[in-house]
Amino acid sequence: MKNKYRRGIGMVNKYMLTTIMLLITMTSYASASGLSAISIGGDTQGTVGDFSTIYLNIEGADTVGSLQLDIMYNPKIIKANVVTAESISQGSIYAFNIDNTAGKVTIGMASTEGVTGSGPLVKINYSVIKAGNSVLDITGASATDISSKSFTIGSITGSSFHAIAKTSSGDILTYYRGLGQNPNAVETGDLLKAADDWRDNIIPQGFSVSVATNQLLALADEWRNS
Repeated sequence: MKNKYRRGIGMVNKYMLTTIMLLITMTSYASASGLSAISIGGDTQGTVGDFSTIYLNIEGADTVGSLQLDIMYNPKIIKANVVTAESISQGSIYAFNIDNTAGKVTIGMASTEGVTGSGPLVKINYSVIKAGNSVLDITGASATDISSKSFTIGSITGSSFHAIAKTSSGDILTYYRGLGQNPNAVETGDLLKAADDWRDNIIPQGFSVSVATNQLLALADEWRNS
């Protein structure tokens, strides 16, 4: 009888231990901080002399206590002007530093309550200063929870920006030539973009009318003879 009783107590203890361990695991999982992804969104193309905007976006944030990173760009193509915090992190403390010589914007964020959710974290306004391409890379990213414990960020995705030379309303062929890597030649991508705009009657930025049929044919001739 005593052996049966002991076996019964042992089974109850084993069941209770298993249940407690499961509850601890579930509680730890539910309260774990994390950040699924960081990415750059916003404008991917702009005209020299104009202003453009990019956003630093976060996804799946769960009580993020701090985040620090750099956004790298080509300072010969674009120039950062202002960094502004977005509403998802309202109440957080921010520190920003713009270095247009190195082509780097440093962003630091801290929150005692923890940032949770998905959306744009900050907005960066910049000037387009020269035609060409610029990478928009995220480097040196690190994050902690509200107890200052570090955790791994799920994924980090940068972007790129294409700056287009400013053209007059009568020089639409120059506009399409300037979309590619070589502004003095019609590349395949240039011609395809012009054809799409012609088909959909899309008016490029800075122009009053879309590309005409004869202009599209002229681009096609240049492409064929290049």
